[in-house]
Amino acid sequence: MRMESQPQRPSSLRKRAAITAAAADVFVRDGYDPASMDEIAERAGVSKQTLYAHFGSKEGLFVQVLQAETERAFASLPIHEQESASVTASSLRRHLEALGEAFLEVVLTPRMIGLRRLAIAESHRFAASAEAFARGGHERSVEALARMFRGLVERGLLAGDARRAARTFVLLVVVGPVDRAMFGSAPFAEQTRAAHIAEGVRLVLAGFGDRARNPSGDR
Repeated sequence: MRMESQPQRPSSLRKRAAITAAAADVFVRDGYDPASMDEIAERAGVSKQTLYAHFGSKEGLFVQVLQAETERAFASLPIHEQESASVTASSLRRHLEALGEAFLEVVLTPRMIGLRRLAIAESHRFAASAEAFARGGHERSVEALARMFRGLVERGLLAGDARRAARTFVLLVVVGPVDRAMFGSAPFAEQTRAAHIAEGVRLVLAGFGDRARNPSGDR
């Protein structure tokens, strides 16, 4: 009879999280091949035997790092359907701009940009995991945003297709700064970043805001 897998204990989950965090830093700093499993174990405060017991191999650890960082980044994004209930016509623009700022805070960290570069560099060896990392966070963010935007559509604050609005938001607000960071360009100054977000939100509202459905009407 096959034994059902047991939930991991909190101590084991904390240990795995410490290992993947340490591994992410070492992989980003050194690259995949030069990264030392001895150093990762030391940084995580575990034995090398524990490292292999949890992840099986360096390859297994790298794959888990990509998955763990995708999950961590997604979990930290403030995309919640219930938030749409508190948004009003007068606060919609500010809400979307704050959402854009939160997105950039998450995706532009040195660790996330470094792992994105590394996933691309190692995609010949880890094609499925690299694609999941590159696309997973993006697609999950679009889907979560779409669910939130549907609430705004239902309340008449946005018009049109919620998923198209979500994808447009990500493309206009997030993709450009990520591409800049990937190619090593200096980060936007705070004022420039705020202006970029504001312009992206303006374009989203021009295409999907209430005035897009009723250009001559005032609310």
